[in-house]
Amino acid sequence: MFEGKMEGAFFAKLGAFHLPHSAMNPQRSPLHISVVIFPGVSATAAVGACDVLNSAGTLQAAFGSEEEDRLHFSAELVGPQRGLIDCASGVTLRAARGCAAVTATDIVYVPGVMLPPDGIERAATRPLLAWLRARHAAGALICSSCSGSYVLAATGLLDGLEATTHWAYAADFARYFPRVALAAQKILVDAGPRHRIVTAGGGGSWQDLVLYLVGRFASLACAQQMARVFLLQWHPDGQSTFACLRPQLRHNDAAVRRAQEILQRRLTAQNVLVEAEQAAQLPRRTYQRRFKQATGFAPVSYLQLQRVEKAKELLATSPRPADDIAEDVGYLDPVSFRRVFRRLVGVPPGEYRRRHHIPRPAGRGAPEVGRVVSGQPKGGSSHSAKG
Repeated sequence: MFEGKMEGAFFAKLGAFHLPHSAMNPQRSPLHISVVIFPGVSATAAVGACDVLNSAGTLQAAFGSEEEDRLHFSAELVGPQRGLIDCASGVTLRAARGCAAVTATDIVYVPGVMLPPDGIERAATRPLLAWLRARHAAGALICSSCSGSYVLAATGLLDGLEATTHWAYAADFARYFPRVALAAQKILVDAGPRHRIVTAGGGGSWQDLVLYLVGRFASLACAQQMARVFLLQWHPDGQSTFACLRPQLRHNDAAVRRAQEILQRRLTAQNVLVEAEQAAQLPRRTYQRRFKQATGFAPVSYLQLQRVEKAKELLATSPRPADDIAEDVGYLDPVSFRRVFRRLVGVPPGEYRRRHHIPRPAGRGAPEVGRVVSGQPKGGSSHSAKG
């Protein structure tokens, strides 16, 4: 991942953010990081960040780093109170301290919360929000990944600032927090005076965040080393290549729904836009106005989203050439397809396939999923199973 072109993009991005460790607290080493956990939080994002950050200085020494001043991080789990916390996946984590007991920390990190928006609002209690505001006022860097940005936004700290969140939460986030300048296409945003508020995008963006923190407060070389040891990935192109382009729709306009059903069912038909308009049984201008009001998109833009989303699915699962896939989803002109695809996804079809193609199991001996009984594939030895 961090070789050649991608390595250059990694360093260029982190270099743009990089501030020396001394800019925060020159007298304190290791840097203390409070990883906030509460019911519904992502265990992976919380524990993964602790694992990487707590090992940074140690691994530098183990791998023979020539840097004389290795920075160590000390990450601990803190919760609304000390003790066991049930995460969204059913995993139970133990908070070493309650937030009220943490009166000094360098960095506060709120991981993603695997709950609907109203659930996040309930989970982020008033004492927790007050504690986050107090830590920021005391000089700590405050950061989040994924839907943890909801918690930061609920404190008011993001008002008037740019921030990002998980692409699937973006529409609700914008509705809940209109004072925040949402940049949902970005994977990482640092904002505010001295860049002391950092938000990261989708679920796996905790990896981008910890690489950013190591690069900012230790060194770029250390961040690169952590990436290689833990096989972490930086996402320099943002979230667009991961976002599902099918709009999540909640409306009660029956006429528009009839049009949507035609657009979905007759996706590849060349006259599908006309068919959809006819199905709505509305005057043209009324139809276009109500379609945009109900879905957020004009009919032609909606159709493009549907076709490109289907193309993404085929690129990830089929070996067919991109030009053939273009025709499969309704584009007779491959050039037009590539132009629309790149505009909506952020990368060309070939690059999307390279990143997201689902590989077939390697080797004839790989048993079929769900068909292993008592250590052997059904119907014979592992040598007879198809790969």
